[in-house]
Amino acid sequence: MDMTEKLDKMMSYMAYRLFKPIATIFLRNFIPYKTAAKWLKQAYVDVAQNNAEFAVEGKKHTKSRISVITGLTRVDVDHVLKMPKLINASEQNWNRATKVISGWISDPDYLEDGEPRQIPLTGDCSFESLVKKYSGGITPRAVIDELKHINTVVVKGDDVRLLHKEYIYKAGKDQLITLENISLSAGGLLDTITHNTKVENVTKMFQRTIIQRKVPNSLVKALETYINDESTYFLHTLDQKLTQKIENSPKLDEPTENMVGLGLYYYEN
Repeated sequence: MDMTEKLDKMMSYMAYRLFKPIATIFLRNFIPYKTAAKWLKQAYVDVAQNNAEFAVEGKKHTKSRISVITGLTRVDVDHVLKMPKLINASEQNWNRATKVISGWISDPDYLEDGEPRQIPLTGDCSFESLVKKYSGGITPRAVIDELKHINTVVVKGDDVRLLHKEYIYKAGKDQLITLENISLSAGGLLDTITHNTKVENVTKMFQRTIIQRKVPNSLVKALETYINDESTYFLHTLDQKLTQKIENSPKLDEPTENMVGLGLYYYEN
């Protein structure tokens, strides 16, 4: 088997490995193949049109050029370009609750001895002011309902107490939240992999994986619990330090729309 055949086999396996969980999610949400194929066309055209890696120097991205590198017909390309723009997950509200929790566990106004303190529903340094500060544009009631649903806060009288320092999302409560979570988490990981596998990118983004093999059945649950506890503590500490760095940095007149972060996930097979 020559190198080309090996590459084709590996690419086909990689595609299958990536598409299989995506197909599972699509079928679970009653998305037929034709709809998924339409979205894939949009992705191909978007990359061909907007990614500098596939541009010809000094030449404009024409429909003919897009057609050549994607294998789509000009009619297909024209049809895709006329489709409504897909919604970016960051334009949605999935991370609203996350932002509120992040502020609660890192903002000195809401801490007592380094821990998130119990706060009133309204007034100064309240849940209402916390939501306004870290998740403007959404009502405190909407946030608190979500946090109560995932058992992250408890309300006693006029006070709110944080039970968990991380957003533990539950599938099924809101399908939009579920799908946004998938697009942010899986999409972020694949974006990082795409960047790191481009030879021209000398500086690589952080991407690490650890896997323990030959684990006895009796140890799996204990190791899962240990991984969850250690990862939660690490992310909580890192989130606090990032918030402090941002708050202590010189305030410059520049855009503040960048998003940086780190995602961890548990894997078992």
